[in-house]
Amino acid sequence: FDGVDLKLGANYYANPNLDLAGHPQRVTSISAFNATRTTYSNVKSADKAFLYVNDSTAGETVSRTLFQEKAGLYWEGTGTVVLTNVMTSTGDITVANGCVKFVDTLVSSWKNAGVVTVCGSGRLEIPDAGTFGADTEVRIDGSDARISIGDGIVQTVGDVFIDGRRGYKRGTYGGLESSAQFKDSRFIGRGVLKATKGNPLGLFLVVQ
Repeated sequence: FDGVDLKLGANYYANPNLDLAGHPQRVTSISAFNATRTTYSNVKSADKAFLYVNDSTAGETVSRTLFQEKAGLYWEGTGTVVLTNVMTSTGDITVANGCVKFVDTLVSSWKNAGVVTVCGSGRLEIPDAGTFGADTEVRIDGSDARISIGDGIVQTVGDVFIDGRRGYKRGTYGGLESSAQFKDSRFIGRGVLKATKGNPLGLFLVVQ
């Protein structure tokens, strides 16, 4: 299917599964069939595959979809998706447009994410220090991409890549108003990412 409004689940089947089987798919939205029930959906794939979501709905859309095995979320619409009840998700995330937003680590985190990429005009909002795991690789590409980190938050990750290059020091990365060791205007807020696996030596330029 391509470009459909994907609704998962029904009254009698609360937690449905969608197996991509290694094949990327594109949909205009992804939501629970029965929005009144506190249920979740599973998108999985034994081989790496993205579910591309081109959702341009005004306001915020709440998603309770788990991405398992090597299935990942590729958000390319202009809308905003709030991810909740996704704590056990394991796939990668790409935000190419619009906004992917987490709420708090009690109900909203993706600790097992492998690679989180923000590119194009995408925006990622990180409210808590436990949103991602200590091995997650974070990439930000392009002058219009933004990562917003809550004030006072220190989110530990594995690596931070800026425009495809890794060769930076281990340490903290954040916006111009943050206390980060390495600053870039594409980071918003006073929180920081703490990279633990970067090269011990490197160069980082402040982007004004």
